[in-house]
Amino acid sequence: MSQKIRPIAPPVERLHKQPRSQLKTYASEVGRETRHLTELSTLQAKDIKLNKNPAILGSFLYRLWQERTDKTKDTLEIDNLSDLSSFMGNSNYETKLYLLALGSIPRQLIYSNEDRELCVTTALLFEITFIYSKEVEAKYKDRGFQQLGSERLSFIKDEPISKITVKPNKYWIKALEKQPKGKYHGLGLGTVLLTNDSLRELKDRSPMAYKLFNYTASNRPEHKIREAGLIKALGLEDQVKKQGKLRVRKTIALGLEELVIMGHISEHSYEDGLYTFTFSDKFVKHPDFLKK
Repeated sequence: MSQKIRPIAPPVERLHKQPRSQLKTYASEVGRETRHLTELSTLQAKDIKLNKNPAILGSFLYRLWQERTDKTKDTLEIDNLSDLSSFMGNSNYETKLYLLALGSIPRQLIYSNEDRELCVTTALLFEITFIYSKEVEAKYKDRGFQQLGSERLSFIKDEPISKITVKPNKYWIKALEKQPKGKYHGLGLGTVLLTNDSLRELKDRSPMAYKLFNYTASNRPEHKIREAGLIKALGLEDQVKKQGKLRVRKTIALGLEELVIMGHISEHSYEDGLYTFTFSDKFVKHPDFLKK
């Protein structure tokens, strides 16, 4: 008697949502930081750019925040810093610096309000709290917590952390609210459906390729924009002043080619000051692909 052989089902593709506002923010705010993140010890340096790695960790945290088991809590609790470090492929010390970069310096966020007006506001990307044991508290209490006022970075680096709580800013939380069909509800620009693999792939891309991924993913799969508009959307005005438009144009072209190799961009062109992009459904599951 012959036995029927059942076909092996393909693995289920794991997906998560990212706020369109977050993608636009990372596209404009991320830059190639020349100084070391230890300068964040001041926690006030507004001119410190957001590095690509903290931004990717931010996207990963937002994904984990959606996947938290206890949805009654508005924060994500992390009791093992190594889980984050393993994903990023770096040390726990570096991960702590990335968390500081995400939760200590306000950034320019883009969103829409209830009246469908486009808004730009200054806010923290995440509310991040480092929680220490009672033993650590007792150790510093005798000193009047003086060291915490002048050497916060050393404290965070050297002392063992019991757990960390993470909460995205309110605009990104609102982006997850379900909207009634045909009606606009809540704040934000909505969300974009991405594959979980996209975050790992982006770790190996250049800052320019990362910015371009976020910009294109926040728009429709087929998109056109003037060069001046793209430079503004990517936050490259200062770079154009320092390097010249031609050099920046070449850097953009190299970033786009990285995304072609990655499989995100399927076609792109630049002609008479106009950029044209088309991206695939490999990493971004845009509703336009479902219609087709």
